[in-house]
Amino acid sequence: MRMTAEAKTSLRREYALYTNAVAFYKKALRELEKKHRLSTQSFLKRFESGKLGDDADYFDGNGKFQQGG
Repeated sequence: MRMTAEAKTSLRREYALYTNAVAFYKKALRELEKKHRLSTQSFLKRFESGKLGDDADYFDGNGKFQQGG
């Protein structure tokens, strides 16, 4: 089966979008880890158990993990 030029272009574009999104979320998680001095695993464990509180930053961090983690 031959792939059309349009299909190849579309796949390249989708791959680039996905790659950029993964890089964005990885960077965001590294920054969150540095800011709170917690690994992502420790952050999630403490967040899910309610030990971190209700600060919007924690919810944002959890959302970033859910999107890219």
